[in-house]
Amino acid sequence: MLVYDNLSTGRPGPYDHVGDILDAPALKAAMRGFRPDAVVHLAALHFIPDCEREPSRTLRINVEGTQNVLAAASFCETKPNFVFASTAAVYDTTDRYHHEDDRPAPSEIYGITKHFGEQLVKSSGLRYSIARLFNVYGPGETNPHLIPVLCDQLRAGANRIQLGNTSTYRSYVYVTDVAEALARMALSPVTARVCNVPGPGEWTAADIVHSLARLTGRDITVTVDPARVRASDRPHLRGDLTAAHRLLGWRPTVSLDEGLARLLAAEPVNSLPEVFHATAAMAAS
Repeated sequence: MLVYDNLSTGRPGPYDHVGDILDAPALKAAMRGFRPDAVVHLAALHFIPDCEREPSRTLRINVEGTQNVLAAASFCETKPNFVFASTAAVYDTTDRYHHEDDRPAPSEIYGITKHFGEQLVKSSGLRYSIARLFNVYGPGETNPHLIPVLCDQLRAGANRIQLGNTSTYRSYVYVTDVAEALARMALSPVTARVCNVPGPGEWTAADIVHSLARLTGRDITVTVDPARVRASDRPHLRGDLTAAHRLLGWRPTVSLDEGLARLLAAEPVNSLPEVFHATAAMAAS
């Protein structure tokens, strides 16, 4: 396995080859030398506030970068199976479940760039799978999404948590479930496949707080920080699982409580009692 990463976030791992997807010659040389059977393209700028602040950078990384990865893969003699990590943000705003054959109608720059990326993938001539990921969580997160922000505040000793909009529903999917879906895509090449990769349900920020309070044994309250409230935020974001189950034999298996318990066991927010709570919750699930 080869991991091509510019290490702008996170830490180097044993398989890392340091490079940037915007450096097309270096990317092409690395991929040609490795001769992959499959390419899983995860690199992107995806934290929505950052994307909104830096639209030009978002376009370069998410669109030009994707084209560079596709060109490098096409250049390989092995003609690898291509897996593209897209997003549920390509869908329009609605209260119903999203299906893969829904007409894309992204409303933010991140979703727009990912929709553009999907079109590049489809026109590349490679065998491809597109995974429309929902709200992924788990250990090692480097962006200040809801769950990492909650855990950081708890880790700092706060029991009164400051959040933005707490009423929107999201389909949280644990990272190991996502990895399983991507692996099935990479290892079972097809001509073309698009699948939602959501979690087993949908929850509000208040639901997340309630679960964390139970797992940690702490009395947590929430206050709304106006600075964290987004100007617009879709009330629901949930995906139909039919295609993923039919084409991949995949369903999410990690419940919200179990996923949060695993996260707390890997990245504790207080002390040994919390690890005990998390481990007991996992055993009971």
